[in-house]
Amino acid sequence: MKEHKEKTKLEKKKLVKKSLTENKVLPTTLQKEALEIQESLEWDDVPE
Repeated sequence: MKEHKEKTKLEKKKLVKKSLTENKVLPTTLQKEALEIQESLEWDDVPE
């Protein structure tokens, strides 16, 4: 269960990072969480 949660968290981080670096609109499913994700995001820990 924890492994799935970590994978989901990483996928969300990837989507936020991609949206920010490409200057694109965030998916609506992430918009509410985006600021929290961005604040917790360490750019080095998210693979391309």
